[in-house]
Amino acid sequence: MPEPGGAPRPDHVCSFTRERLHRLEATVSGDFVESRVVRARFCECGQHRVSDRRADVGLVRSPRRQAAPEQALQVGLALSEGEKAVVRALLRLAKSSVRPEAGQELSGPDLPGRLRCSAKALLRAAPPAFAKLMALDGLLSRLARQGLCDLVYRRQEMTRPLELREVLVSPAICEALAGPLGVRRPGAVDRETLTFMEGIHRRLAELAKSKLTGQPEALPWADLADRHRGTLEVGGSPDLTTDEKDAVLARGGTRKYRQLWLAVTEALEALSRGEDMLFRELSVRATGDSKSLAALRGDLVRLGVSLEDWGIFEHQPILRALGPVEYRLPGCRGTLRLDAVADYACLTLRTVSGLQIIRSGASAVLIVENLTPFEALAREDRQRFGGVLALYAGGFIGRAETVLLHKVLAVRPVPGFIWTDLDLGGHRIFVAVERVFREHGQPLTRIGAAPEFIDRATTGIPLTAEERAEMERLIAKGGILDGEAQWLRTVLARGAKVEQEAQLTVLRQLLDREPGLVG
Repeated sequence: MPEPGGAPRPDHVCSFTRERLHRLEATVSGDFVESRVVRARFCECGQHRVSDRRADVGLVRSPRRQAAPEQALQVGLALSEGEKAVVRALLRLAKSSVRPEAGQELSGPDLPGRLRCSAKALLRAAPPAFAKLMALDGLLSRLARQGLCDLVYRRQEMTRPLELREVLVSPAICEALAGPLGVRRPGAVDRETLTFMEGIHRRLAELAKSKLTGQPEALPWADLADRHRGTLEVGGSPDLTTDEKDAVLARGGTRKYRQLWLAVTEALEALSRGEDMLFRELSVRATGDSKSLAALRGDLVRLGVSLEDWGIFEHQPILRALGPVEYRLPGCRGTLRLDAVADYACLTLRTVSGLQIIRSGASAVLIVENLTPFEALAREDRQRFGGVLALYAGGFIGRAETVLLHKVLAVRPVPGFIWTDLDLGGHRIFVAVERVFREHGQPLTRIGAAPEFIDRATTGIPLTAEERAEMERLIAKGGILDGEAQWLRTVLARGAKVEQEAQLTVLRQLLDREPGLVG
């Protein structure tokens, strides 16, 4: 205890406690060299002092002498059928890994190039006689004494004993045993795939490093390709165990693996050239077949390939627009107008990207989520609503709509209005469009969300429990505009979301309610 009136004694005051992992020197134990790792607790008391409490958290048991491939083959052939089944499972499951996890820390630099297999995976694949960890540990310990493998143990909790967590085996022993035991090793060095990945890495590295066309999107892909190339070279199989991208690449065989890499590389090269591409065109360039990537579209999205952001489209995006906007196309002498048609104009993304806005007579911009309400709006009296530039969003606004919005608002900044379904998707669309108008210093107002229009909707779709919970979370979180919070509360109280089509019967009243939309 500190003395009365005196300063606290340093050895009784701990400002914090921390833990470190320390590797002890390897010791010889029977047929093994054992490398232990302990957790040491430190207390800071003016100076670092190691407490007496230490606990083993890991152990690597390595044979004192590694078996040569010929010796390993003799041992393998002498095993019983049940034991051979365990070895076959080990050969199939062992793979390379560069994960900086405890197992790798325990194996250390003295065990380079080992292929790894988790004890849990091996238990699941083992025959019934070895489906218990103790029986499996006994067999593997015997194999380890004979120099075939190394065993990694870890302690899950302080009060529990060390448990077998991983089995490490050299690629040379795997290759020696695989053929005679009838195992097709997925980890056997695939020279063709290695050469393929070297080419992919070279192309992506050039994209990432080029001063003229360098793509920041290419850098993480170049790093991933380099990791896969390295593990193919060392362990015979790509590392497919560390992140979400690996999980996607791991599903399917070698053919699918190569197709995904080719698709990503071709897409990034097109992006570096500023070239838009159709999805089937990408498929032809990557695989030579216009349909082969169709089944992999979902995998590309899960890999983080934002197709439209990278300029890859199923077909050229079509913008549908109507309003008093005059524009000129490159190479044309005259001008064109978006309202010089009976209903609405359709322009491709390439056309929108190249056109020049000459003048805009729009007093407001109206974004419409769905096509049927947009076409109904196009039938309205032009004398009353002709001063509005109306754009069909088709859900979330795409590149064509965004490009035209920026061009029109740069010539004449005007306020925006938006009409969407009153559901979570409609809220997310509002947030995305509001950012565009905010860049030009203009407000965005939602129409159709007043309580009287929600109540007069002809139908309503009941909210699911998940939708209700998300709406409540958005309101409680705050940070959304008051108008958005108000209609979310109304829809929650009503218990049903509202589709645009259910408001078509009150379309004219809905437009008349906003002075900025009436000419």
